[in-house]
Amino acid sequence: MSSTKTSDWWRGEADWETPAGQLLRRCFATLPTDRTFHFVLYGSAPLQLTLNRA
Repeated sequence: MSSTKTSDWWRGEADWETPAGQLLRRCFATLPTDRTFHFVLYGSAPLQLTLNRA
C-alpha cells in the first residue's frame, strides 16, 4: 500500500469554528469569486482543524 495515495490518508472532520478555521474562512472570503482556488494545508493547520475540542 502506498502512503502517497489520497485514499490511504486519515481524514478528520474539519471544525471551521476553531481559531484556525475562522482565520481560514476570513482568508477565503477575501478571494475573488470568479476564479477557482486549490489550497494545501500543511504543518499543524490540518490538525488544528480536526482536533476534538472536548
